[in-house]
Amino acid sequence: MHLKSISAYRHLTSEFARDSLSSPFLVADTFDDYHDKQWSQEIQLLGDLPNDRGTYVAGLYYLGEKGLDYNLVATSIGDLGSGGTTDNYSAAAFAQTNLR
Repeated sequence: MHLKSISAYRHLTSEFARDSLSSPFLVADTFDDYHDKQWSQEIQLLGDLPNDRGTYVAGLYYLGEKGLDYNLVATSIGDLGSGGTTDNYSAAAFAQTNLR
C-alpha cells in the first residue's frame, strides 16, 4: 500500500488593455487588472488486491481559487469601473479497481 500526495499552487497577475475600434477616437477602450490564486491538493491510496487479483486507487481531491478582476472602461463621455471576484471551491472523492 502506498500513500501519494500531489499539491499545486498558482498565482497569476495580469494587466491588459483593448482598443475596441482601433480608431483614433476614444469609444469604449477597456483596461483590466487581474489577480488570481489557486491551490489544489490530492491524496491517493494505492495498492494491490489480495492474492494478486488486481490493483486499486482511492483518494480525495480539493481545489480552492480566489480572484479579482478590475476593469476600467474608458469612453468619450467618461470612465466606468467594472469587474468582479472569483471565489471557487471544489472537492471530490474517487476510487477505481482493476481486476485481473
